[in-house]
Amino acid sequence: MKKIVYFAIGLLLIGLTGTIVTFPKADTLKAFGLFQEDKETAPEQDGSRNAPDRDRQATPNDPDGIIEDFQTDLMEGTTDMVGGILDNVSEIVDDAVSRDSTDDPDNAKSRRISLSENLAAQGIRNIVIDTAASDVKLTASAASDIEAKLTGKVRSGIKDNELTPLLNKEGDTLYIQTEREKKDGKSFRADLALTVTIPAAQSFEKLSISTVSGDIETSNLEMKQAIKLETTNGEITLDRAKAAKIELNSGNGSIEASALKGEIAASSVNGDLDLGLQTVDLAGDITAESIHGDIDIVLKKNQPLSLEFTTVGGEAEVNVPDMDFSRRTDQGIAGKVGSGKYSVKAATTTGDFTLE
Repeated sequence: MKKIVYFAIGLLLIGLTGTIVTFPKADTLKAFGLFQEDKETAPEQDGSRNAPDRDRQATPNDPDGIIEDFQTDLMEGTTDMVGGILDNVSEIVDDAVSRDSTDDPDNAKSRRISLSENLAAQGIRNIVIDTAASDVKLTASAASDIEAKLTGKVRSGIKDNELTPLLNKEGDTLYIQTEREKKDGKSFRADLALTVTIPAAQSFEKLSISTVSGDIETSNLEMKQAIKLETTNGEITLDRAKAAKIELNSGNGSIEASALKGEIAASSVNGDLDLGLQTVDLAGDITAESIHGDIDIVLKKNQPLSLEFTTVGGEAEVNVPDMDFSRRTDQGIAGKVGSGKYSVKAATTTGDFTLE
């Protein structure tokens, strides 16, 4: 790309120079409005024209002297101008090429990667996964090690050691990190997916997965204390999980969870919440919040619960047998089933709410 631009500028410069040199002299002055031929006063051409050019002083009616001085000044100015243009074009091309190769991982200068790291799971009780712009998938297997595998497409200039997942064990906590920032502060702008595999037979206390821009998907999880999944821009999918507390947060994206056992807290600024709990007994309170999104909760029948729903501009539909309503207004609903042991609190700003 650079060579093409430079070649075009070079042709422009050659053409401009050739035009100045070969253009008829008197016509050149006329074209620029610097000379008008005076037939009565114009000196006759004689042997004096053979004197060296450096000894002749241009006069107002000396077209050749004016032309030569004009050509010299014009050439110097043109050279400076083109030099400046080339410098600016070089900067523009460099910037364009850099953006082209960095911002678009699907261009011809990208490459596919598959990088993995393993670590013995013995002694690890907590897992913290932190990534900037990768989808994250966590699964359980019969293996005894913890494996982090990064796959996808990145621009070719990035080295493998800049992308290989970092597995750092501190005490009984394992930290998994990917997509480290470059020294110039720029990210890799890549299309990546991180898959983490943990031993199904091992007992863990806490799991935390966080990504800025990416989806989170996991299933068949059991943690003694807590499961926390959060993404700034992405969707969360969780199927069959058990923990004392399960927390799901998405800034811009939907949340879909099913068969969860434990205290549940789910929130989204701009996205729907879908909690399918019809196959499990309640094992903790439920809190669901969405500003611009609907909330749908499906429960197993005959669950003892107390309901509190509030909204600014949304609608509510509650189809729960034996629900004893204490309040039903445009701003919310309150009710109770049985002993009301477990609290179900939901709130929306513009979204609708469904409980069944």
